Amino acid sequence: MPDNEKSLTLDDNSQASNPGALPVNYWSWITHKPLWPLIWGLALVGTIALAVVVNHFFWVLFVLVLFVNRLYWARVREQFFLGCINPSVVISTNPLLIATYTDLSMGKGEYPAIRITNPTLRRIAGQAPEKGMPVATISLYQRAVDSSIRHWEDFDPIPADYGTPDIREHQRILATLTPDEYAELQKYLEKVPTPNVPGVYYMFE
Repeated sequence: MPDNEKSLTLDDNSQASNPGALPVNYWSWITHKPLWPLIWGLALVGTIALAVVVNHFFWVLFVLVLFVNRLYWARVREQFFLGCINPSVVISTNPLLIATYTDLSMGKGEYPAIRITNPTLRRIAGQAPEKGMPVATISLYQRAVDSSIRHWEDFDPIPADYGTPDIREHQRILATLTPDEYAELQKYLEKVPTPNVPGVYYMFE
């Protein structure tokens, strides 16, 4: 998506410090996350069939489902293009577990956090997963419901493999990360009490 284009699903007042700028390969996303593309695709086909066979009123429902489809795919595109690149590393291969570090700060203070994820990946950037392997991930951040909380509440790192099979893109993303960022990842990862359990671990009170 063009840099000057406003997003459909994100807050344009907040910008990633290191945006992914990754164009999405839709087939790659569907192969890794098939459930919702299948649901929305079948809903689209179903409303067309209802409108043609049953009643023209269902064209209204078709327009609604079409709009939801557009929002869904806009969210996918914006995750990879506008989301933030974070340092991530494989910490287990059986099961596959990936640890990702970020600072949940909104500009003031430091709010380090580690998220452990269990993605459905057989290969990472074309290679079999190995413990200690760096992983290209891109995250979106979630605001807290309580407006008095002055930091992001959560983040959801998605492997670049979900968005593209292009190994050059993985290498580009990894090249934007510094040794200091990986050092922060390792420092806080050592403090995670249960690194074998997926979830977000806050390294602050």
